[in-house]
Amino acid sequence: MGMSTFGVMKINVNVQVVPNLRAKADKRVSLKIRTTYKGIRKYYSTGYAASEMDWFIMNSTEAKNKLRQIRNAIVEIETAAQKCCDTIIPFSYKEFEYIFFEKK
Repeated sequence: MGMSTFGVMKINVNVQVVPNLRAKADKRVSLKIRTTYKGIRKYYSTGYAASEMDWFIMNSTEAKNKLRQIRNAIVEIETAAQKCCDTIIPFSYKEFEYIFFEKK
């Protein structure tokens, strides 16, 4: 990617909800918002957890009832976090955390 004519390059922040690989005692994993910016990754809680099988089903066309509700909720969180990141120029984690978590 090159510089734009104004000399300012928009740096993308990647946001994705991913399972935290450390399982809880009940074999479920917490679902985290993973943000990646300039090679630095930070993880934030979504408040949701799922078993490995539930995570697989949630990300398939087979998701029904509660799993579909959780999938829709995490997609909403992911979308909101991405939109928030896109409005912070220049991006900083401190600003993201303040706007996305503390203001709510």
